[in-house]
Amino acid sequence: VHIKKDPTAQKVEIVKNSIFNRRITASTVMEFAGAAAGSSLLATRFSPAGRQTRGTHNNCGNGYTPWGTYLTTEENFIGYFQRSGSDEYARTDAEKIALKRYGLGVKKDEPYLYEKDEKGAPKKDKDGKIIYLKDKNGELIPNVDEQGRQIYLGTSSRYGWETAIGQVESQDL
Repeated sequence: VHIKKDPTAQKVEIVKNSIFNRRITASTVMEFAGAAAGSSLLATRFSPAGRQTRGTHNNCGNGYTPWGTYLTTEENFIGYFQRSGSDEYARTDAEKIALKRYGLGVKKDEPYLYEKDEKGAPKKDKDGKIIYLKDKNGELIPNVDEQGRQIYLGTSSRYGWETAIGQVESQDL
């Protein structure tokens, strides 16, 4: 919804007939553009060519920066999308390099230690939830990275991403 504010009166009103008044749902089809469009990393069953995606679930925050890049964030989509954990080491060399570049491991990091199955993937209970390990007091045991730093919920290892859309040159990727 497009709104404007009168800075003097501090009155806010809807700008009717604005191109910004639109509804985007999880089913809204969107086209990828720019250097990433068509990448195999964007390929899905919905768009094998990696040229389209669908909308947003919770649309936690978005907008244009002063320099014209559009940013969109979605930090809580782990409940909607996740990997099984059993294919983490099947990544290509390029994927492993990309993860290392941004300080991410090739394994799925969780904020707390968890039980593992025979493939090293997180064990899940009958409801499909990860079974976390607890100490003698019943508290969850924090997971740490290779440097001994605790892994926190909301980091990129928990799929909390901020994405820049537009105004990015291919050499910057």
